[in-house]
Amino acid sequence: MFHYWGVVLVLLSWLAGAYLVSRWRNADLPTLSKHGASSPNAHLFFAGSLTTLGSLFYWWLIGWFAPHLQLGISFVALITVAIGCQILAGIVPDTAGLSRRVHRIAAYAMAVTYLPLSVIIICSGLPFITRLFCILLTLYMAITFTFLVLLRWAQKKFL
Repeated sequence: MFHYWGVVLVLLSWLAGAYLVSRWRNADLPTLSKHGASSPNAHLFFAGSLTTLGSLFYWWLIGWFAPHLQLGISFVALITVAIGCQILAGIVPDTAGLSRRVHRIAAYAMAVTYLPLSVIIICSGLPFITRLFCILLTLYMAITFTFLVLLRWAQKKFL
């Protein structure tokens, strides 16, 4: 069961995101962070979900995933930064002023950290079909990230 824990946690995080968007529905809010900052209750739910699910996911990554794939210290260090930034982005809401600045720095750092993590996973001893799937997902992340960084109108719409 423990090796399926990561899939369960990812599905739970998707359900939490879907609940957040549907419970605090607002078409003018393009990101989960903005939905999470839309009211005090939304922020509690957002922060609680990211902190709880992020911590459990980190525990699974360090306890089973990294040792199973023999990912090494670089993966552990990067995932520690990524999950730490995720928790910080969850706790600090995307509202005006210093809070928005801290939230965005943490969210961007988390997003940027996922790209080298993907490369580390691809370079591990994965079966061919799994490696191919990871390569496709990494390309999608890289293209999406580049798209959002380079196009100003995309930043306003999606970030």
